[in-house]
Amino acid sequence: MFKVLDLYFNLSSSHSAWVKAIALLENKKIDPDFVVTHKFPLEEWERAFNLVELGRCGKVLLIP
Repeated sequence: MFKVLDLYFNLSSSHSAWVKAIALLENKKIDPDFVVTHKFPLEEWERAFNLVELGRCGKVLLIP
């Protein structure tokens, strides 16, 4: 009661959209290098997040 948390979550795509996207990648209909514009080591997550927040990239991949 003293530590109440309201959590709101929004997923921008449906499960079927993920299935279609994975199929497109599997069948080589889409080049992942076209979609993923930047890759960073996980330690540079803040730099990656800033780039996304500024809207200066496509998809960013964090590599563990």
